[in-house]
Amino acid sequence: MDGTNDEKATLALSADALFSQDEPPPGASLEGEELSRAYWRIRGRERDLARQQAFWASTNEALSKAYDELERKRAELDATRDELVRLNAELEARVAAQVNEIVARAREVEVLNAQLRVQVRERSRELAGVLERLSVAAGSNAPLAPGVELDGRVRIVRELGHGGMGAVFLAQDLASEQLVAVKVMHPRAAPTPQLLQRFLSEARAAAAVSHPAVIRSLALDLSRDGRIYQILEYVRGRTLAARLDDGRGDAAEVARVGAMIADALAAAHEIGVVHRDVKPSNILLCREPPSVKIFDFGIAKLRDEADVDRPPPALTGTGEIVGTPEYISPEQAFHSASVGPPSDVYSFGVVLFEWLAGRRPFEGTNVTSYIFMHTTEQAPPLLALAPATPPELAALVERCLEKTPYTRPTAAELGLALAAIADALDAPAAETLVDRILTDGDGALSTAPTATGQRQAGG
Repeated sequence: MDGTNDEKATLALSADALFSQDEPPPGASLEGEELSRAYWRIRGRERDLARQQAFWASTNEALSKAYDELERKRAELDATRDELVRLNAELEARVAAQVNEIVARAREVEVLNAQLRVQVRERSRELAGVLERLSVAAGSNAPLAPGVELDGRVRIVRELGHGGMGAVFLAQDLASEQLVAVKVMHPRAAPTPQLLQRFLSEARAAAAVSHPAVIRSLALDLSRDGRIYQILEYVRGRTLAARLDDGRGDAAEVARVGAMIADALAAAHEIGVVHRDVKPSNILLCREPPSVKIFDFGIAKLRDEADVDRPPPALTGTGEIVGTPEYISPEQAFHSASVGPPSDVYSFGVVLFEWLAGRRPFEGTNVTSYIFMHTTEQAPPLLALAPATPPELAALVERCLEKTPYTRPTAAELGLALAAIADALDAPAAETLVDRILTDGDGALSTAPTATGQRQAGG
């Protein structure tokens, strides 16, 4: 009996021995606790194997999808390459056809150029003749004193303002007996093509815009004694520049009145007129509907109007610019002849900033410094200078001051946005706000239009 038990003990196999590298002895077996341990170790290895199989299966699937995606991308690139080859061939064919057409029409172009040169010479002779006649007619420098009648159309009452280009007078229309403003080109100023172009452009622009918030041009003529003059609507009021001398405006005032100004600019832009000199001194607050008037279209540009004989670029030999340095847009600083409606929006954005903050976004010392700041520097955050400004109004003004023209709102969009902000603020009507401004002012009302010359930097 004892020998039998010893034999069985030598054939018992432990779980560790089973999973070792050694071959178990013949006849060895797992029993009892060792059998249980071996069982659970086997189950653990089965789970590990299952996890490994799942891992490699997912890895294989991911690689398969990546391969499929690479194949799809390759097919797309092949298709794109084929399309580019086709488009390049078409482009080469079109360019070749255009070159052939240009070569074929070269002689015709030369003939047209010769004809144009002849026409330019003829027009130059005509213009020289007109300037000579004006110079002779303007030999008399007699001032337009009160009581003097101009061509039997208006009687001078008094002078309203003057500048390098001429003067503006208050006058009485002899036909209607209504008061009007008369802008007269200075008889001592040589009527150069540039000066005539500017004077006539203002008349054309003002006459083209039909909006209650734009000073109306009533007539343009040449008097018998050689004075070029323009008759305009006469309005009493207070310029926005004078209003800003009293301090900043609140959001309700800026949004409500500003919406009307933007609407007037939108009307001008709609017919292709760009003001190019939007600034507080060219905006009049008045009691006549709609309580605000834009004036001085002296450097305005009409759609498709060439800036012939205007000083290119923005700076002239005398240090003046086409526009006012404090308010010019980045594109206007160097390309004034080609600016569009977004330029007016930028300038009005500067006005709105000043109206709300009590200071302009950029404060330079000369023309060059203003140009540098308008073209390279970002305006300071409006909310930092005017914390009471509604965030949506501050964001709108900052959009107007974007350096890139196409990222600014249009004047029409600006007007609608300002009106919506004014409504949200329960702002009073523009008439009420402006009447309050005129009543609270110092009592000295200005008149429009009175501006006659370009403003120097810092002026």
